[in-house]
Amino acid sequence: MDRPEQGLQSRKFSGVEFVGASLPWQHDRIMTSDLFAWWFFLCAVSGLNILAWAFSAAALGRRQAGLPPEVYALRRMQLVLSAGYVFGCAYRSVLPVYDVPRMCLFDSWFSSVIVGRSVATFAELCFVSQWALMLREMSRSTESSTGTVASALLLPCIVVAECTSASRSGSASR
Repeated sequence: MDRPEQGLQSRKFSGVEFVGASLPWQHDRIMTSDLFAWWFFLCAVSGLNILAWAFSAAALGRRQAGLPPEVYALRRMQLVLSAGYVFGCAYRSVLPVYDVPRMCLFDSWFSSVIVGRSVATFAELCFVSQWALMLREMSRSTESSTGTVASALLLPCIVVAECTSASRSGSASR
């Protein structure tokens, strides 16, 4: 790497040397050190979320024998839905995309708006499904017919909202 210009300091972050405020990255494009730190933080938090999810999966596996089958099935469904959300968010953290102006950190079809929005929509639907399942179970245990109806309507309403959002963002102009 060339010597830093006078007045600019050289520093290392996670094994990568930064000079001044920018870092050569991916075919001579420039990623600033602040942008790299933000992206690295997103990736680190995603890694922690995946680790926490794995611990939750292991804990549920250990408790399977002590849980009634219907309770285990509900918790297993919550775990599967949370995987969709956790891994979807991790994907969007590793390959962040600013959808409307169609800007991305990495120039790849994995970072395309259609792929990113599809992953985000799937993760959001998993999250809402978790809420609907929890609301249904709480409504059943408290014998709330209003809560039971709301839990049945929650996911279809969000699907309509997601479809409307997708059609609007697909037609948005620069």
